[in-house]
Amino acid sequence: MKLNTAVPTVKFEDDKFDLDPQLSLLDNLLHANKSIAYGCKSGVCQRCLLQISDGDIPANSQLGLSSVQKQQKLIMSCCAYPKQDICLNQAPQLAPKQIAEVIGVTQLSESILKVNLQLNCSSHSGQFIRLYRSASLARCYSLSQSPNSDNTVEMHIQLHPNGVFSQWAFERLQVGMPLAVEGPFGDCYYRKQYTNQPLLFICAQSGFAPALGIARTAIAQDHAAPITMVLIGHHMDRFYAADELAQLDTMHSNIRTYFYPEPPIELKSEWKKQSEPDKGSTLQAFVCGPKPELEIYPSLLQQQGLSSAQIHSEFFVNN
Repeated sequence: MKLNTAVPTVKFEDDKFDLDPQLSLLDNLLHANKSIAYGCKSGVCQRCLLQISDGDIPANSQLGLSSVQKQQKLIMSCCAYPKQDICLNQAPQLAPKQIAEVIGVTQLSESILKVNLQLNCSSHSGQFIRLYRSASLARCYSLSQSPNSDNTVEMHIQLHPNGVFSQWAFERLQVGMPLAVEGPFGDCYYRKQYTNQPLLFICAQSGFAPALGIARTAIAQDHAAPITMVLIGHHMDRFYAADELAQLDTMHSNIRTYFYPEPPIELKSEWKKQSEPDKGSTLQAFVCGPKPELEIYPSLLQQQGLSSAQIHSEFFVNN
């Protein structure tokens, strides 16, 4: 059998060149001096979106994108390693920048800052926005909000020792400050059809914020099935939102919470009892938090029998 050893090519902005198969599509374009916006290079922030005009969708290049983005043949170029020739365009701007106002700043702990913003558009808990400090410095943060909050959103910003953005937020953000934002983005949120389906949340660090917001939305829509909240990397007695979580547990009998100081390397029985394949589970799983710590769990959930449509991920990178 003759192997296909042809080097794939990319056509972008009327320029065509060979691809280095060891590099991502994004890095190939940057090495060719193409002007491509990018951020995390980890498949999280979605700044490096490009649109395919001809060619196949590279594997894993659409993970976490919305159905609308997929229909438009958008891909995350940092995750794309094309095996065949491909033609690209810049992605259409789906969510133009807007100016949001800071309406609340509260330090929840030594390392968690709660920021409330007033947006000019609707959003869902579990989506994320891109928050700008300057034209060249932006970071993505997941949204958490109370139902019927009239476009008021909440973010939990975690302080990181070398985090240029998070340190600035802790030191400088104040009520009344205008901020440029893009979004909301993402497909990780609650739908009304989940009312009678068990919910599983696996979250770490400030990934608790979108999980909390999604759970609030579910409760407000009279969610009847069990809700399991798994918090990784936290001790119950030192968790920054322990009081709010305890209140939820007390007020709603279908919520159960589990704390794990270290990330388990397998699904615990109390998490997965609702997702056994022979029960035809309709479990909806939400994985929220830093990608390096949590990216194993979608695969473990699929091994348990869940389909990709039942697994909703809202990952971020620490910065």
